[in-house]
Amino acid sequence: MREKISQESRDERSAKNNRKKRTPNIALSRIACPHPASCLLHLILHRSLTLIPKNDSIGNQQAENNHPENHKAGPAMPTGEESERMSNPAGEASENIVVERKKKFALLVDGYVRDLFTTGLILQRLGYDVYIATTGEGALKIIDSALPLLLVTELALPHMSGLELIVRLKHDSRAKSVPIIVQTAIDDPKREELCRASGCSLFLKKPVDPSTLYSAIQQATEALPRKHIRVQTLLPVRVGGLSASSDQNSTEYISSLSENGIFVRTLTPRPVGAVLPVTLIIHSIPIKLKAAVLRSTTMKLGLFKEPGMAMKFTEIAETDRELLRNFIRGQLMKDIPTQ
Repeated sequence: MREKISQESRDERSAKNNRKKRTPNIALSRIACPHPASCLLHLILHRSLTLIPKNDSIGNQQAENNHPENHKAGPAMPTGEESERMSNPAGEASENIVVERKKKFALLVDGYVRDLFTTGLILQRLGYDVYIATTGEGALKIIDSALPLLLVTELALPHMSGLELIVRLKHDSRAKSVPIIVQTAIDDPKREELCRASGCSLFLKKPVDPSTLYSAIQQATEALPRKHIRVQTLLPVRVGGLSASSDQNSTEYISSLSENGIFVRTLTPRPVGAVLPVTLIIHSIPIKLKAAVLRSTTMKLGLFKEPGMAMKFTEIAETDRELLRNFIRGQLMKDIPTQ
């Protein structure tokens, strides 16, 4: 009996000693890191990223999105197949849908945080999904996952220069078609000549005016470049042309505005070709003009498109046009500190 009790006592002491040996390690880990949950999260992320096979495109994309160099000012970037599945599960007209999604993807590369912030906001307000990188290497990793519609880069970058980035891309059969705009603080005619010879579309010197940047983007990306900046907005508007039986109480809004035209969000678009009176209010100032309906969109089954009508101004006072121009510039530069 005594031997049995003695054996049990020895077992209890051995178990207690084992618990003591383990307990300090747990306590030590808690002292070393005040946020054990976040450390665990970092460990999980690290293990998941390091275990991704190189040929896993979706996994590589997720790793890129978590890379500290490559922050973005827009939604998560899907791969081509993912965007097609999300936009068109039935598989109809998939090519057009994917092009629509990719049309707004721009990549901005700059090592200067202030310029990155300013240009990124302007591009976003011009309707682009903007991905940013602070190095040429970071830009190449993003491009390896998905081709942007446009690349805007500074020349002075850490490690790989902007000029080397241009040369690398123009010698890449997959990426050489991406138009490149240089936006730099470097004022060197020889560098500009080298950039143009290497394949950049346009060379801009900082600080860049929004209208100049918009014009450069249009020239680089569009077969028929627009002359006037368009911004997304939401302004109440009154447009003539409704019959007496139509719903006069329904409010219509301008969702897209330039100094030369508007897109009116409405469920009752007027006939194409009609010239109608339009009244909109900017900063409590009524602007009265006439505009022609260029095209209209109605609600249909399938891919959703904003219902309404595109209208081009046919009669507008020059003072009112200047008011619109200043309003658009103010919308682009809102909350952006002056240089």
